[in-house]
Amino acid sequence: MKNFLRKNGYVISIICSLIVVFFCYAYKASAYTYESLDFRYGKVKTKSSLNIRCGPGTDYDRVGKLYNGEYVDVFAKVGDWYIIQTENNVVGTVSSKYIEPVFDESEIQKETVQTSSNATSNGEYIDNIELTPEEQEFLRLINSNRRNVGLEELRIDNTVQNVARLKALDLERNDYFSHQSPSYGSINDMLTGFGVEYQVAQENIAGNQNLSGAVEAWMNSESHKSNILNNDFNYTGIAIAESSTYGKIFVEVFVKK
Repeated sequence: MKNFLRKNGYVISIICSLIVVFFCYAYKASAYTYESLDFRYGKVKTKSSLNIRCGPGTDYDRVGKLYNGEYVDVFAKVGDWYIIQTENNVVGTVSSKYIEPVFDESEIQKETVQTSSNATSNGEYIDNIELTPEEQEFLRLINSNRRNVGLEELRIDNTVQNVARLKALDLERNDYFSHQSPSYGSINDMLTGFGVEYQVAQENIAGNQNLSGAVEAWMNSESHKSNILNNDFNYTGIAIAESSTYGKIFVEVFVKK
């Protein structure tokens, strides 16, 4: 399994980052109690699907989905929610009442081998992040500018996409406009905190009424344009959030893997 049975140092770094992430949104941190756990893994128990959200509550945006029988890494508990990471590297929170603690790691490995064929054949257990229509247009415009100068198109990386969406929400909910987040730090800090493996990373942010205006503004700025047309970058994550100040907030994270 890709994410299970990881080294303790990696787990600790993820936990520290996630504590900050989920205390930074609309609810006050004092409303929740951070609780460490005596187990590291959980099994989904639900008759339908289980939403993964970017914060401890149903009013937070969905960043992924789980299905009955799937396993997750469980880092900590915040209120009635677990902070988890999926095998597809989606990090978020899920309601604790749908997660059964698992203490026998050998049982996890055994059951994963038994269910892997089903997961491959019907795709039920594979929950890749899907782009919204606006995000698809965002990616199309960026790659169109790259094709115009003979560069290969950027590809969406699920973990980077997850980070871009969380950064966009952070910009909107905490009402700031900077590459340095009061919640996460720099984009490099954020990528590292969420366990993204990369060599080089950069970030473009924009506040604009529409997508074409944001991309045009980036292409008219040498620093932003150089990120878009950098041949070293091969993966990206893109996100759009509504903003009362700018109309919309746009985030693109560029990485070299």
